[in-house]
Amino acid sequence: MWCAIKRDRLLRLGAGIAASILTVLCSTTWAGEGEQERGPVRVLGGTRDAAQPGDGGSETGFGPAPIFSHKGFGADFVKCGVATRVFALSAGGIPQTEPFILDCPPLPAAATPVQVFVVWNWLLDGAPPATDTIIINGAPVIGTLSGSGTPDLCWGKSGEASYKAQLAPGLSPVIHGPPGNLIFGATDKALGLDPLAYGEGISILCVYDDPSSPDFRTVDVHCGYSSTESSPVPLTALGTMNFSNPYHGGDFHFFLNCLDGQIKFGDDFFINGVNVSGAVAGTNVVTDAWAGLFPFGPTPSPPNDNLYDHANDDISGLALIPLGAQTLSWTTVSSAHPVTGIRDCVGHSLGAVSFPTKQTWQVWSPGEACQPSGVVPVLAGTGKAISGDPALSTITLTGAPPSSVAFFVYGFTPLRAPLAGGTLGPTPTFLITLA
Repeated sequence: MWCAIKRDRLLRLGAGIAASILTVLCSTTWAGEGEQERGPVRVLGGTRDAAQPGDGGSETGFGPAPIFSHKGFGADFVKCGVATRVFALSAGGIPQTEPFILDCPPLPAAATPVQVFVVWNWLLDGAPPATDTIIINGAPVIGTLSGSGTPDLCWGKSGEASYKAQLAPGLSPVIHGPPGNLIFGATDKALGLDPLAYGEGISILCVYDDPSSPDFRTVDVHCGYSSTESSPVPLTALGTMNFSNPYHGGDFHFFLNCLDGQIKFGDDFFINGVNVSGAVAGTNVVTDAWAGLFPFGPTPSPPNDNLYDHANDDISGLALIPLGAQTLSWTTVSSAHPVTGIRDCVGHSLGAVSFPTKQTWQVWSPGEACQPSGVVPVLAGTGKAISGDPALSTITLTGAPPSSVAFFVYGFTPLRAPLAGGTLGPTPTFLITLA
């Protein structure tokens, strides 16, 4: 093994932290049958290594079952994300600050939030703790370990850990739209047994309903962790995303985050076996799909090497999802870049899909309720029909989705015992209102 290390210059990291920048060129060869060689790696500010193909590892995996599913009129999601690395950043990126501001796009005008997901990630030494806490707009957000893998993404740590917080709308401190979200505790810090775990990106996803939309839709959210280093398939991060309802056509909103992408480090991204590098918004080009393209918050930054990406696009025009499909698979394959000869080391921890869904008939009866779109329709009535008292024979359906059609079916059943006096009334007239 040979390494050439040159002290280059000083770079100011974060708020007043000075660190030396090292240029590292390494190549290691193992002798013997089936000899393989690690490609050269050049990193400024750190010692990123190219993992040996076939080194093997372990990971929790990504999918296949969704962690959250929802159906509703106009149901969809918005997302935002950013890199959280301070130390050991690569040449083209800018170190993140502590704290930092993350802008999340506003919801549609008539939309109401259904669920908010926050996923943040670390590279660290030692076993990851079961929980981690960050601060968003002054409120503590506690995440539980949702995915992990070893080895890490070629930065010399022992592994990766992802944490997920799932927040009800009334409990979420996340702001969609100005002035953005002030976040503490998501950048490099002490975590578990590691005195300096590296921040590896944060993603926020908000599922919402839009009652002004005529489209009835499905949203499925997936998380976990798979990487090109820890996967059971060498050099291949892989995931499966099952749908809670079949896909019957129309637009198909797809989202997947990516951790640690770098420019001119080779990788390609596939959906259902088709290389979509450069074809899906958020990816770069073929042979360099994940390039750290996503900028830091509201401030413009270099276009690459920021160690965070996310693919986010309507992929229906790519003809990747057949009609009737109930699942999709994706892979990121790491390989030598055609110019630099360096391969990328990347991971994924959060994804989601949204698409139109066929509605099914719902049956309601007094005292029962169902939730076809996230609301709770209420069918109210006494169940009695007394001649001359219309108030007792009024049935009102409230909370039904827009454009609902209500059918009322009634009938009589035989008396369980003979009528003991009195008279049976005439056929009742019912007043039905849809509110």
